[in-house]
Amino acid sequence: MKEVVSVSDIVNITGGLSVDTITLPTIGDVETSIQGKQPTINETISVSCDTLITAGNATIGGTLNVSGSLINPNQPCFKVIRTNTSISCVAGENLKLNEAVIDNRNGYISTDFEYTIPVAGKWYLYYSFACDGIELKVQFQQNSIIRDEITSVTIPFPNKISLGCKGMVIIPCSVSDIIRVRVDNGSVALNYINEIHSFGGFWIG
Repeated sequence: MKEVVSVSDIVNITGGLSVDTITLPTIGDVETSIQGKQPTINETISVSCDTLITAGNATIGGTLNVSGSLINPNQPCFKVIRTNTSISCVAGENLKLNEAVIDNRNGYISTDFEYTIPVAGKWYLYYSFACDGIELKVQFQQNSIIRDEITSVTIPFPNKISLGCKGMVIIPCSVSDIIRVRVDNGSVALNYINEIHSFGGFWIG
């Protein structure tokens, strides 16, 4: 017949201990700290680690201070250029930049010459082209709405003068917004040499 022995004090064993079964308390029965490990992290607890990995999404309610570099390999960005031949674009046409040299979300459609926004937030976007020496109006459009514009007037010289033009904007975008650079009046030139003219941008946050 087995008997139950209850010990309410400290037991010191100098030799070996042989038992059939050991029943440990559940986690709710132990103290809040187990061998220095804190069960919860709050504003009074500091955490130091080499690598922090989350299995899902992580939300930061306060300010994130980073003393080193912050690496975000999934940050969407793109840059498209003209390849093979120089070309002119006339009124009613988008800038015919036909090749994406950077496009980590595959958002640029080279047949329509438009970029579809993959992540909502603020975006830095730019575009560049050459003036053919005639009056022109080129518009940066978001869902066909003008967000930036470059215009020029006739240059009073005997010969045409080609001017380099560049525009830059920071705008809030929603997912699936269509971004394009469109010639509204006149014509512009795109040079394929050395990626002089391009259209691109990246998500800021």
